[in-house]
Amino acid sequence: MPETSPSPYESLETSFGYLHTLFALRQMLHFDFAAHMPPGAMQAHLKAIAVLNGHIYTGATDDKLALLFTRARGQILADAWQQENLRQMKRLYDHHAAVPRDLYRQHIEIKMLHRTRYAEARKSGDWQEALPYLRHVLDLYREIGALKAKRLGLPTPYSALIAGYADGLTEEDIDALFARLVPELQTLRDQALARQNPDEPEHPTYATPERAAMLRASRNILSRIGFDFERGELFVSRSGPMATGVWEDTRVLIRCPETNPDLEDVLTDTLYQGASALYVQGVPERWKDQPAGQVQDVLLVNAVSLLFETIIGRSLAFFHFVARPDHGGEPAESIYRRRNRVRPSATRNGADEIHKIFHDLVRFRIERDLFSGALALEDVPERWDAECEALTGVRPSSASEGPIQNPDWFSGRYGFIGTSPVSQILAARLFAAILSDRPGLMEEIARGEFSAIGAWLKDKLFRHARSRSWQELGVLGPGKGMLDATAFLAHVRRRYCEGIY
Repeated sequence: MPETSPSPYESLETSFGYLHTLFALRQMLHFDFAAHMPPGAMQAHLKAIAVLNGHIYTGATDDKLALLFTRARGQILADAWQQENLRQMKRLYDHHAAVPRDLYRQHIEIKMLHRTRYAEARKSGDWQEALPYLRHVLDLYREIGALKAKRLGLPTPYSALIAGYADGLTEEDIDALFARLVPELQTLRDQALARQNPDEPEHPTYATPERAAMLRASRNILSRIGFDFERGELFVSRSGPMATGVWEDTRVLIRCPETNPDLEDVLTDTLYQGASALYVQGVPERWKDQPAGQVQDVLLVNAVSLLFETIIGRSLAFFHFVARPDHGGEPAESIYRRRNRVRPSATRNGADEIHKIFHDLVRFRIERDLFSGALALEDVPERWDAECEALTGVRPSSASEGPIQNPDWFSGRYGFIGTSPVSQILAARLFAAILSDRPGLMEEIARGEFSAIGAWLKDKLFRHARSRSWQELGVLGPGKGMLDATAFLAHVRRRYCEGIY
C-alpha cells in the first residue's frame, strides 16, 4: 500500500517537535553559561546562542506553518490534547511571527549583552549614564509590544508583553488587583511591625555547617519533594540560581560558593528552583516535546516555586524539620521569627513578603506609564523615589537602590513584574487547596515528608501541562475569580500578625 501523507496537524507536530529540540539545546547552553563556562569562552558562547536563536526564529516563522494552520483548522481533532496543542502551536507561532527578523535580532542581542550593561550601571549608580541604552531597550520593546498587540488582538502594547508571562492577564487586571490588595496589606504591615520584638536577633545564631553538608541537605530536600535524580541533577551556579532543562534532563542550580556559602541561600534556592524543576519533570511524557506538554506560563511556575520557598519553606513546621540536622541547634521558633521579620527596605531583594508587593507596585506603575507615554525615562528616578517612600517608608539613597536595583529593564523584561504578586496569590490558593485535602499537612512538613505535596501537584496541576489555560485549572478557582486575594491575605495575617504557622 502507498504511504499515507501526514495530515496538516501531524506535519505541525513534526515541526514543533523539531523546535522543541532547539529550545532544549538553548536551555542547555544557558545552563553551561551559568555552571561551567570558562571566562574566556564568553564570546564564543554568545555567538553559539545567537546562531541557535536564528534557527529558532526561522523554524517558528516558516511560511509553510501559516498554510498548515489554515488546513489544520478544517481537521476534526477528537483528542482534546490535540485541540489544545494546535492552539498552543498557533500561539507560539504568533508571538514569533509578530516580530520582524531585524527586531528579533535586536531582542536577542539585548538578552545576550544586558549583563555587562547592567553591571556597569550598578557600579556607577548613574541614571543619566544608563539612559541612552535604556531608551534603546524601551523603544525596541514598545515596538515589539505594539506589533504583538495588533497580531494577538490585545488592548495595549504593555498588555501584549504581559501576555508573554501570563496569557490572558492584562494591565487592567493587575491595576484592579493592586487597588484591592495594597490598602489591606498596608494595614497588616502596620500590625506586624507593631507586634515584632525589636530586640530579636536579625542574623543567624547557629554555627555555619560545612559546604558539603549544605549540598547534602539540598539533595535531601530535592529527593523529599519528589525530584527524580534519574532525569535531573543538582549543580552549583557560578552566577545566579536557576532551573533549566526538559522532561528527560532537568538541572537545578543553586548558590553555594566555595568561599562563605550561606545555608539559608542554599535552602531558598533548593526549594524555589527545585519546585520549578519538579514541574518540568511532572508533565506527561507523551506530550513532552509539544507545546501543549510544556509547563504553564511563568506566572504559574513562579506560584509553584513560591509555594515551596515562601509558604512552606518559611513555615514554623519546616524550620522544625531543618533545625535538627542543619541549623546547629538554633531553635525553630527563633529561625521562624528571624526569617519572617517584616523589614521595610529600599530594595526588593532586601524586602519581606509584604514589602515585595509594594516594590512590585512601584515598578508596575512606572512601566505602565512608560509604555503609555505618561512618563519620560528622564523622570523615572524622581517618581521611583517618591512612590517607594510613600509605600515602604524608605527612600532609596541612590539609583542603584532605586530604578537600577534590578536588571530587568536592561534585558527588556517588561511586563513580568505585574505578574509577580499574582503568583504570590496563586501560591496561597494552592497551599489552601492542599491543606484542605490534607489536614495533617503541617505535621507532615515538620517530619520532612514533602512527597505528598509533590504528588498532589502532579495530579492536580503538572499532568495537565498546557492542555488547558491556567484560568481553567479548577484547583485555582474559576476564571479570573482566582485573583481573589482572600487566601493570600489570610496567609499574611496568620504568619505576620498571629504567628501561628
